[in-house]
Amino acid sequence: MLAATNKTDLLAVTEKEFAKLVPLLDDLGADLIPHSFDDGWSIKDVIALRTIAPLRNLSGRLRVWAG
Repeated sequence: MLAATNKTDLLAVTEKEFAKLVPLLDDLGADLIPHSFDDGWSIKDVIALRTIAPLRNLSGRLRVWAG
């Protein structure tokens, strides 16, 4: 699946991606996740941005589809 075009597909893709991400995060120390690096970004910031952006995009499309 290249891109989610509805809520069901988006949830499926999200669950699949988080299933890959969670084991990686489990290997990190809890103190490292909120830590900001030289560029000012933390792992937590990147995950939040990557999670919220597709939801906003889909939400806008759903409003357009709904008329």
